[in-house]
Amino acid sequence: MKELGPAVKSVYLVPCGHVFADVAMKEIQEKICPECGAEFEQDNIVPLLATSEADIERLEKRIENLKSQGLTHTSKKDKSEKKKKHKGDDMEKEDKAANGAKEKKTEDARISGINNSFAASLMAKVLAEQDERNKRRKLVAESARRETAIG
Repeated sequence: MKELGPAVKSVYLVPCGHVFADVAMKEIQEKICPECGAEFEQDNIVPLLATSEADIERLEKRIENLKSQGLTHTSKKDKSEKKKKHKGDDMEKEDKAANGAKEKKTEDARISGINNSFAASLMAKVLAEQDERNKRRKLVAESARRETAIG
């Protein structure tokens, strides 16, 4: 195999992601990855830093073909359509929630991911102390503003 570097045109294989020199992939007659043995098609050899017009046109056609088949660049099923539908439903829910009362964040929301009860109680104490310090800082800052406004 030829060593990769800035002077060597490189390509990667879509099913596995391994990178090789373009010359090496043209010399290999088999349609399996030399590194892992994954099968690939000629269309799934993607040049890195494509600069020639032929490469760019080939890549654009490849993307169009994949989109028409409902696939992504990695030849997996495109889930963006489902996400768009779900986002539309979520937006309606958010509008309803915005019209109602806003939810307050509680300490439980900040420590909900902690499974260990000792760690959770310790975290709750630390957060309570931190909230207390923040309140004191705000009070000091407000009193300082009042004094400067008066004086």
